[in-house]
Amino acid sequence: MSYGFHNMNKDEFRNVFLNHDIHSSVIVASTFRSGSTFVSELLAKNGAPGLGQERFNIIGGDSCPDLRTYMSNMLAPFRGSQFPTKIMWPHRNNLARVLGISRANSSQFSGLFPDAKWIHVYRDDIFMQAISMWRAKKSGRWHVYARDQSSEPAIEYDFDAIDDCIWELALHNRLWQDFFTISGIVPYEVNYEAIVNDVKLVLVPLLDHLGLDSSNPVIYVPLRKQGDDLTREFRDRLMEDLFRIGR
Repeated sequence: MSYGFHNMNKDEFRNVFLNHDIHSSVIVASTFRSGSTFVSELLAKNGAPGLGQERFNIIGGDSCPDLRTYMSNMLAPFRGSQFPTKIMWPHRNNLARVLGISRANSSQFSGLFPDAKWIHVYRDDIFMQAISMWRAKKSGRWHVYARDQSSEPAIEYDFDAIDDCIWELALHNRLWQDFFTISGIVPYEVNYEAIVNDVKLVLVPLLDHLGLDSSNPVIYVPLRKQGDDLTREFRDRLMEDLFRIGR
């Protein structure tokens, strides 16, 4: 079921946090297949659970008279504590739209969440990210854990589909940057390639930023890296096609 926020205004949205005695929040902002789940799983292992859940991904459908119940139920587990969530650009945009918050008033959106710390997870290699996104869409395998021994369905190279993912991700990345600038948010930046290269080096200052114990961090999570020889093969073919096409 999709819920709309047409029967809740900005003040009511803010107040529902206060009604649950929630006075701080942590928000992971990202794009699809950026490594945000890996970062969220690491944070969960180190004292900040719940950041892997995209709690606003159902927003933007038809108006629902039971919206307040949904919000109350969603926030109930965090009563008297910190609210954690992950949010992708389309979810942020849908929430802003149904609450009537325009681009020019983006600071009103940042004010929806109490004492929020924003973590922006991003990936340098948009081509690998786009291939990963397309493969996840085709296979339905968005996350694969170490215990999962199943294999991915056979997937054929598709330039147009991957190209669409590139444009979508590039747009979402640029819109996040615009939103941060307009709203006055200075997020804590986490680069996927950097944290994969040296988990501890990137994780320790992030834990410090969140006020978590960084003295002996857990640096392993049971997520299986999905990038493989097929991903690299598709990247080579993609680059050849982009050079051939001339853009």
